[in-house]
Amino acid sequence: MTIGWLIITAAFISNNSLGEFGKLDVHGWIAMVFLGIFCAGLAYIAWFDALSQLPAAQTGAFLFIEPLASMAVAAIVLNEQITLVSVFGGAVILYTIGMPSSMTIRYSRGISFRIKL
Repeated sequence: MTIGWLIITAAFISNNSLGEFGKLDVHGWIAMVFLGIFCAGLAYIAWFDALSQLPAAQTGAFLFIEPLASMAVAAIVLNEQITLVSVFGGAVILYTIGMPSSMTIRYSRGISFRIKL
């Protein structure tokens, strides 16, 4: 995380973008604090807490729920319309998240085993 911050900060400074902070109004600062605390800080805490409780493969499957959560929040907060295509995409995501828990791998010699996450 620190390396990513350093790379982004170097790019920000090299483009002479420090003057952009002066253009932020109260809403811009509130948005920056929200992004820093909730979208980055608490997300990392939740991610590493989940990794301490579940295997990485199982924890990673929860990342696919993010588009569904984003769609729900956008519908509630921004009054965006949920279209049939969005519902279909959400159903595909939920199906593919559950699919590995019942997946069977078969080899050419008739050997098969079941993967249980």
